[in-house]
Amino acid sequence: DTTLTVNGSYTQSNGSVVFPTATTTIGGAFNATGGSFSVNGSPIVFIGSGAGNTVRFNGSSVANLFFNGTGSFNMTDTNATATGQVIINSGTVSLPSGNFAVGSNFMNVGGAVTHNTSDLIMTATTTATLRASSSDLYGVRFAGTGNFTISDSNITFLESFTVSTGTVTMATGTTAIG
Repeated sequence: DTTLTVNGSYTQSNGSVVFPTATTTIGGAFNATGGSFSVNGSPIVFIGSGAGNTVRFNGSSVANLFFNGTGSFNMTDTNATATGQVIINSGTVSLPSGNFAVGSNFMNVGGAVTHNTSDLIMTATTTATLRASSSDLYGVRFAGTGNFTISDSNITFLESFTVSTGTVTMATGTTAIG
């Protein structure tokens, strides 16, 4: 099959799993506590409506993440990597407590983000957009060679804002740091 739909939660404690090449849809938590997995470049779409859905990748990278459910999603890894984009269409997403590397867009379109002292590391090599909407971010570092745009009118970074490489077009209004 080219798609996978898990109506409830996905749990993995050991072994090696290769996901299909098309969309993987998760109706609750994604809790990998052991083993390894490959998403095969496919997006993972979270559609859960309940509170406290664990999102744990146990050191494995994922491609694109979409949060489309109205529930809350807690990324419990200290560090996490999405090689593609992260789009929050609804629900509340709590970021990892360490680094969260994102290889393309990070866009909060219609949900909420809890920063959890996470440093968001934007690693795109082409164009990418950062949009927090009304959510504050803790820290952000632009570490990719791409052209980045902050699409918010106003944005707040509670701890740090660093441009290591790439070009950043700032918010059109106020950017608050610290």
